[in-house]
Amino acid sequence: MDIISNTSDWKIIAYILYRLYENEEISIEEVKEKFKGKSLQKIINLIKEAMEPNGTVKIENDKIRRGTVYEKIKERKMAYYLVHEVEAKVSPKYDLSKSYTYISFPISTVRELNGMESVYLAEAGYYSIRCRKIKVFDPFDLGTPNISCEKINNKGSLKISYSLNPSLLPGQIVKWGYYIWYKEFINEREDGVGSFVPYPTYYFKIKVELPWKPSWAEANELTVYSENLLDFDKIKTKHEFIQNENVLVLKIINPEMKTFVIRWKK
Repeated sequence: MDIISNTSDWKIIAYILYRLYENEEISIEEVKEKFKGKSLQKIINLIKEAMEPNGTVKIENDKIRRGTVYEKIKERKMAYYLVHEVEAKVSPKYDLSKSYTYISFPISTVRELNGMESVYLAEAGYYSIRCRKIKVFDPFDLGTPNISCEKINNKGSLKISYSLNPSLLPGQIVKWGYYIWYKEFINEREDGVGSFVPYPTYYFKIKVELPWKPSWAEANELTVYSENLLDFDKIKTKHEFIQNENVLVLKIINPEMKTFVIRWKK
């Protein structure tokens, strides 16, 4: 768990993705030589904890090879999500505020960063959606892009999109996110508060703060078959769900590409 706040580990992850962008494999010894302050075992442990389980890379003998996620690069632009956090607060009047935070590492070139949630305008009533300040870390001096944020209206839904010019490159790191606020949106909603998790992701967290202690709460996987047909199931991935009075928290390491939700009753 130190990985999510240890920027020296971030640099190792970024370097591996930087080198694998143009090479099918690199040696572990090369990474050790680049980061002399890290022992070989610490580098291997980092890869085995944060990159190998989610298919980003795989270790074979003394090599770090591209993982299964690289098979998708030709179809779409890819990023590795070290952190995906959602913090939600419900007011006594059932207003809902949600803050999204991501720490992403490009696997391929990335020209856009798109929010994982859209506002469906027909349902939302009064709402506010806004960008957050974006930070680009460029440890290997690849050149930082100009960034613009806009709200994209597409067939009755609104989402946040960051445009990057030139594109983000493997080897860079970006911390970004956005805010959404809905007026009187939460009131025993069947689908609770959740988020879609992109692949690959290392650390996923949802935190919900309620204005009262719920009588019942649980975390689920959510499958949406249609607007009125939702299926909630037990989370199959190893996870931690914590209820502390009025605060509900779900944490998952190396989650699957699914939507996870927290639900409750007053």
